[in-house]
Amino acid sequence: MDLNFRAGIYYTGSGPQKWDRTCHHVGETFDPLGMLLSFIDLKLLIWLVVWNTACLLDKVLARSGTGGIYVEPRSADGRSVLSNFMVIWAGKHTLKDLLHMRQTNPAVAGLARVGERRGLRVAASQAQEIHQMVKPDTLFLPQGDRVQYLAGPFPFGTDRQGISKAMRQAGWNCKPLQPSTPQPGRGVMWVVIAVEEPPQPIVWTTHGEILISKHKMDSQAKQDVIQPIASASTLALCGSGPAPCKEDPWSKGDPWGGYKPASSANAPTASASMRQMEDRIQNAVLSTLNTNMVQDDIPDRIQVLEGQMKQLCQKQGMMEHQFSEFTGQQSQQVASLQQQLNAQGQQLHGQIESQNQSIQAMFENQLAHIRGLLTKRPREDGE
Repeated sequence: MDLNFRAGIYYTGSGPQKWDRTCHHVGETFDPLGMLLSFIDLKLLIWLVVWNTACLLDKVLARSGTGGIYVEPRSADGRSVLSNFMVIWAGKHTLKDLLHMRQTNPAVAGLARVGERRGLRVAASQAQEIHQMVKPDTLFLPQGDRVQYLAGPFPFGTDRQGISKAMRQAGWNCKPLQPSTPQPGRGVMWVVIAVEEPPQPIVWTTHGEILISKHKMDSQAKQDVIQPIASASTLALCGSGPAPCKEDPWSKGDPWGGYKPASSANAPTASASMRQMEDRIQNAVLSTLNTNMVQDDIPDRIQVLEGQMKQLCQKQGMMEHQFSEFTGQQSQQVASLQQQLNAQGQQLHGQIESQNQSIQAMFENQLAHIRGLLTKRPREDGE
């Protein structure tokens, strides 16, 4: 183990050290670090659980990835990973590139590894920025419970980036996983994963409607049955073995098997008893019903309906008579108004004619007077 990394996780408490490991060390020394060194020589994978103080967490994470040792921060009980950090997996980057990013970017807390996958462990508040730097072509999903949805149908030939862009424009961030069942003549259904629920179950596009629903896994999928490993006596004591098949003792020796009821000629048959029961039930039901419902009141209803129809016809006739009277009065008023308009028009026309004649006469008098003034007077003798 690297000495620098070992110095970051040394124990400073007063109580005994708490180590948990998946392998047992067979040897003279029981130092966990020494055990780790001995097993590293054999190229084995050792998983250690170390309780450490929170003040040293940043230092320990900064050493993650040094000397082939990777650290994963967990809760105090060790059951869950701390939600303060996220891992940005970078499968296309080499270990050298990841180490360079850790040294040049202060937001990177350390390296993470699961099998052959490596990534960068960063703070949850800065995970989106680092994700854009490492994987700019993929969608970033925040922390939370990821649920699979079935969306589509999308047009044939649509890739993951196109689906992600279309859903982002619809206001939903999701990550397409793989195509599902094709829809002949319409497109292909896709399985997507998202943290938040879609804002609406149906998205309207130029291609058509896109339906979004939760993806139901196959309930008939085969599940691996875990068989307990123990001795036969332990399995028998726990009752995990097959229960012995016990036969019913009454099937072989039934003391009432030979019983036969005494036959009687006066005994009612099954059909007669059923008929009596039906009659009693029918009488009880009819007695509880309302007498008005039992009686046939159809003729009374018909009479009431006829009376209502007659009243409606009478009202309709009265309305027609009133409308005809109103129409006659309106026509008379219109005729009288037309006569008045005609009389006033004739009177106005006469007045206009008389005025025109008087004006014409005045013009003629004026013209005659002007002509008289303009004509030359004959000279008289002696002038």
